[in-house]
Amino acid sequence: MKARTRVLPSFDAKKSGAVKIGAKQSVSVLVFVSLPAIILGLIVSPPSSSSYALPEFSFYHTSSNPIRVSSTSSENDNNIVRPTRILCNSTKGPFEIELDFEKAPHGAERILLQVQLGFFNTEPVPFFRVNSAITQFGMLPSRKHRGIADGMTDPLAALREKKTQDVHPWGGEGSDEESVRLRKEHPWERGTIASIGETQMIVVRKANRVMGTSRHDAPAGKIVKGMESVFDKLYAYNDIIDNPKGGDGPDQLGVHAGGYNDYILKKFPKTDAITSCHAMTGTTNS
Repeated sequence: MKARTRVLPSFDAKKSGAVKIGAKQSVSVLVFVSLPAIILGLIVSPPSSSSYALPEFSFYHTSSNPIRVSSTSSENDNNIVRPTRILCNSTKGPFEIELDFEKAPHGAERILLQVQLGFFNTEPVPFFRVNSAITQFGMLPSRKHRGIADGMTDPLAALREKKTQDVHPWGGEGSDEESVRLRKEHPWERGTIASIGETQMIVVRKANRVMGTSRHDAPAGKIVKGMESVFDKLYAYNDIIDNPKGGDGPDQLGVHAGGYNDYILKKFPKTDAITSCHAMTGTTNS
């Protein structure tokens, strides 16, 4: 039967503020409202043209972008076929993500869309925040940094659209005792990847009993290869979000304004980064 192309849905969600993820850990999310609001929250950011060159790692067979999501039957049935494995290269080597469309359909779709649009393949995406519990990355550099003037088409414009928030896959959004109990029984595990805001993500380096227990904490997937070789070895400057008096470290506003090439390389050159991501050619049913 001839496969039919399925267009990925648009996204609609509330903008987030700072989300507590652990004892002294928080996920910082910037929104475009005003300067104070930006300083307190999360910006959504893709890449710009890059002069940065790294050796390519050759592993697995990957598809080229964009990736088409197709169905071999009705658009309304449950037989939609999606790529679920994402293969990435980084300054520390390759790693692999297994997306989970069941537990976090909106978060997983957004990560897949970022891969489709080439978010990771134009300019390195820095792990700008690294601490013992998590690493945070995915800030969208500004249109100015990416050379997109007023009136020009932004190839990453779809990533600025609001993303519908997922709900906790076990405890949901309820505030009743049972819902709270279920959420507390299912915190994020080590290796969990979660989509926060429009383009930012975190990966859990060390699990605790707090991360992943809020109403909208939904695991978009898991790092299935590369935790020890990549995420355990990321270079860590001071985390200025959790330790503002602990010294200099990468700043979200800096990443937004100058991206990797004009900000990270000049001020924090030891920062590790993702250099490319592709979806595997093989797909599985959701």
